[in-house]
Amino acid sequence: IGTGIGYSWTRRLRSRVGIRLENIQTKNISLDANQDVKDLEDGTALGSILLTTTYDRRNHPVETTSGYLLANHLEVANELLGSDDEFWNAIFTGTYYHAVYTPRYHPERKHVVSVTGRVGIADSYGKSTDIPIIERFFAGGAKSVRGFRYRTVGPHHTVDGSPLGGETMVTGS
Repeated sequence: IGTGIGYSWTRRLRSRVGIRLENIQTKNISLDANQDVKDLEDGTALGSILLTTTYDRRNHPVETTSGYLLANHLEVANELLGSDDEFWNAIFTGTYYHAVYTPRYHPERKHVVSVTGRVGIADSYGKSTDIPIIERFFAGGAKSVRGFRYRTVGPHHTVDGSPLGGETMVTGS
């Protein structure tokens, strides 16, 4: 369950604050799964506060041909909100758009290059000693690092080779 409220400071600058409450149940875990995954078998509760801010300088929200979009996302999970684990994470994303070619006879069909970067960092605090595997950073897949299967780029378990996720992430395309 999640809910929040947003506010537009200006036409381009927006913020949103929200709360996230989840009860995560995992079933049919393989006997050879790594311990981080097995720890989820009994279920885990997550309660966190979220803050997101975006700065949007794109010329159009859907058919963008110029400008940029910057966003940051901060999440803090705490036992006071019912979370079994205490951790925080911050994700910063930026995308720049630039039209590189405009056809002479179809000026509405611009060829646009976009460059995207994403940086994330997370850590545990309080009584928690580790970030739950479901909250770690994973890369790979169509919207992250193409050419790799979903969530397969990053640290892997030394015994079974399963993805472990990380506490930091940097991706770009």
